[in-house]
Amino acid sequence: MLPILSRPLLLSSIGIRSLCSSASPALQELRFQLLTSDSCTLCFHFKKQFTNYIKRHEFDWTFEEIDIHSDRKIFDKYKYDIPVLLLEDKVVLQHRFNKFLLERELKISEQ
Repeated sequence: MLPILSRPLLLSSIGIRSLCSSASPALQELRFQLLTSDSCTLCFHFKKQFTNYIKRHEFDWTFEEIDIHSDRKIFDKYKYDIPVLLLEDKVVLQHRFNKFLLERELKISEQ
């Protein structure tokens, strides 16, 4: 009979933490833009999950929350896609937070 573990072993977070500690300063200190709207519940959940992800992995990442209604060009471009996470004007994630897609986009992996 196999022993029962008191808590599950999360291999992906072990790999990310070890990578983060040895990662280049460029990966450790990223600045994102999060395009949102006050009335968007998906945006609220995305922001919460992204914030938790940053804290859990101890990344020194920050994000600026931008209301799409504050800029007509942003509104016209992303009005049907919020929330949108941008890094250097490139879309990293949109609609829902997905840690696997985020890690793939940023090339974070167990190596």
